[in-house]
Amino acid sequence: MQGRPDRIEAGLEQMAAEVAGLAARVARLSARVAALEQGLPPMVAAPGVLPDPLTPASAPGVDEVEALTGRGAAQEEAVDPVSLLTPAGRTCLVLGGAYLLRALTEAGRLPLNTGIALGFLYALAWLVAADRAALRRPVSGTFHALAGVLIGLPIVWEASTRFGLLSPGWSAAAVAIFVAAAFAVARHRSLPALAGAAALGATGLALVLAVATGVLLPNAVLLIGIAAVAWALSDAARWPWLKWPPALASVIAMGGLWLRTGRNPPLDAPAGVLAAAVLLIGTTLLLVARRIRRHEAVRVFDAAQTLLVLVTGLGAGAAAAGHLGPDVAGSLALFTLLLGALAYGAAFLLLRLRPVEARSVHYCAVLGLLLLVFATSRLFSGAARDIAFTALALATAWLGARGVQVVFAAHSAVFAVAAAATSGLVACSTAIWLARPAHWPAFPLTGAVVLVAALPGGLIPRRAPSRALEIAASMSRLVLALVLVATAGSLIVLAAGPLVAGTPPDPGRLASLKTIVLSAAAVALALVARLPFGGELGWLAYPALGAGGVKIVIEDFRVSTASMLFVALAVYGTALILTSRIRRTRPALRPAS
Repeated sequence: MQGRPDRIEAGLEQMAAEVAGLAARVARLSARVAALEQGLPPMVAAPGVLPDPLTPASAPGVDEVEALTGRGAAQEEAVDPVSLLTPAGRTCLVLGGAYLLRALTEAGRLPLNTGIALGFLYALAWLVAADRAALRRPVSGTFHALAGVLIGLPIVWEASTRFGLLSPGWSAAAVAIFVAAAFAVARHRSLPALAGAAALGATGLALVLAVATGVLLPNAVLLIGIAAVAWALSDAARWPWLKWPPALASVIAMGGLWLRTGRNPPLDAPAGVLAAAVLLIGTTLLLVARRIRRHEAVRVFDAAQTLLVLVTGLGAGAAAAGHLGPDVAGSLALFTLLLGALAYGAAFLLLRLRPVEARSVHYCAVLGLLLLVFATSRLFSGAARDIAFTALALATAWLGARGVQVVFAAHSAVFAVAAAATSGLVACSTAIWLARPAHWPAFPLTGAVVLVAALPGGLIPRRAPSRALEIAASMSRLVLALVLVATAGSLIVLAAGPLVAGTPPDPGRLASLKTIVLSAAAVALALVARLPFGGELGWLAYPALGAGGVKIVIEDFRVSTASMLFVALAVYGTALILTSRIRRTRPALRPAS
């Protein structure tokens, strides 16, 4: 009888263990149900409850929860050729509905205005349907959206060209509304196909509407808006391909406005063209400034688009301002000057705070250079303009020499060339060296100022943080040396010409005089190359000899007498010998920077 209580006690312990196991299972199931209702991953086990060895220890993951609750169905959708048949068939039905509206309109059952308005709303409705469908089925949403694009944009085309119901301004507004809705849906549901179709379709439609109607201004404004929004959407959604076509189209449209506004009378309203130019320049600079503010590197697209926008935008703006009066032209120049100053200020600020962002520094500096060249050429005239360019050349050369940024040395060369061009020095040198003038051209009064602008080239340092900057500084010194040599050579020919060649100049004697000047310049440049600052000047010695040899063959043998040829050949031969010897005995040590 004693073994019976033991068996009863063992049975009770077994029952207690089974009850505990059942309690643990119920607790785990309760935790899972609660987690599924809240959309959260369930707990592995309730606190204080032992795990059931018959149940997997791991709880269902996030993917399992989303599968049970229906969440995340739009994140990934299996796509195969067979699965595309259903949305393709649905798209055919959608397009059929559009053609039904067209048939009712053509049959007179619907008024023309009503039919076109219903068709446009029908296209917008399918964009809304695409936004809803893409939540769970992105492929289906894409097909809905593409159907809306295929319906909406052709309706605007026919309403503008075939039926004449929409003016160019209203047609541009309709396209703007439609493409804004398409971009919003594409961004909201991450549908790159919709964004690309809307951008390409709207861009092409704006261009063909401009050609078909002969009215460019509203379509140009539309293209500027599409380009700006596509650029912002491209950066936000990481679709770099999206911004290229609208951006190029906006530049083409602005170039067309430039050509049309340059006619007299202009084909477009000058005030509207000026506003469009300011809008294009402003949006482009703001988009790039936003990238720089976010510490993102300036890309090739940013630099290329900015250059094209500045060329076409400033050209169209200047042409429009010419029709609006000197006050408007002056305001445009001041606006450009302000932008240039801000760009240079941004470059210096980046140099001080974020010097590692070299691309952004160079972008801002080159932008300031281009804007200041335009503003200076528009604000000043005559000697004041030449002096302003010379001052800018000296200031940037000083910055380069101080090592603030070697790239400013290149700016010095650009400003010096601009001074030479605006002062008339380039035209004077061309008449002397490349033509046979019937009379002596007048040397520009500000030619000496250009000489001053070219002199600091030797002060630009030869060492830079990178090889690319060293090459840029070297090319800058070379350009400044070329300006210096061309200016000095032209001045010598004009000073000695009346004494040697007479007035008007005798062609043979003038040819020999130019050969003698080139030969002497080659020897002088070879000697200067031995000085610490004469590196790039020395490079010009051999080009001067080459130019002299070509000139003898082309000009001297044709127009000079035998006696003048004797003098020219003797001097040129002596220059060849002396230059060769001087260059061979040049010191091997490179001058310190």
